[in-house]
Amino acid sequence: MVRRVCIFVLMLAFSVPIACAQQKAPLRLLYTSLLPNVHGRIDHFDVDLKGQRLFMSALGNNTLEVFDLRSNKVIQRFADCGSRKG
Repeated sequence: MVRRVCIFVLMLAFSVPIACAQQKAPLRLLYTSLLPNVHGRIDHFDVDLKGQRLFMSALGNNTLEVFDLRSNKVIQRFADCGSRKG
């Protein structure tokens, strides 16, 4: 009986965070950004909250794109960022 009560308490304890997580609103699209001269795959994002910038690697171009989140535009591009073998 004690074992069943312990299992029930554990199940209840792990289900509460899951139930709470489902109460949050889903993500929604705020805006879109054009990616001029970006071709192929994009991958690996990072954000600078203080500077309000987003960094994105454009693997198809071997570039790093830097977005200004206030203006929603690409503000800088670093070329030749592909992996080097050898």
